[in-house]
Amino acid sequence: MSTVSLKKQDNKLFLWTCEKCCDMYLCCKRRCNAHDTLEDLYYSNISPHERYIKRETRVDRLVKLICKNEEELNSTLAEKQKETFEKFKGCQNELSCINEHEAFSSGFVLATRIMAEVMQGLEEVEDI
Repeated sequence: MSTVSLKKQDNKLFLWTCEKCCDMYLCCKRRCNAHDTLEDLYYSNISPHERYIKRETRVDRLVKLICKNEEELNSTLAEKQKETFEKFKGCQNELSCINEHEAFSSGFVLATRIMAEVMQGLEEVEDI
């Protein structure tokens, strides 16, 4: 049976879900200062795919509902159907990862373009 547990860190509660349940692992590591972000990313102190979920939010309720529904579905499936369902979840997970990667990349490119335009604008202001 899958479980949803809470962990207290820095006086804040963080939601962790069982990996067996929904193939999701939700957490939050320490917040970084802006100048440390690249270094923390390099040393795996932060991970873009990990996230903090506030309790009693829409996302929290959806994660719990997904877990509950998956448990109910698994209890009704035969072994062969469970194997097929696991393969289905694997494909869904892979597709989700690809979509997240593309969204992250697109967002990073857009942010870089905006920053370049701002920097160019600052140079134009300094020339005046």
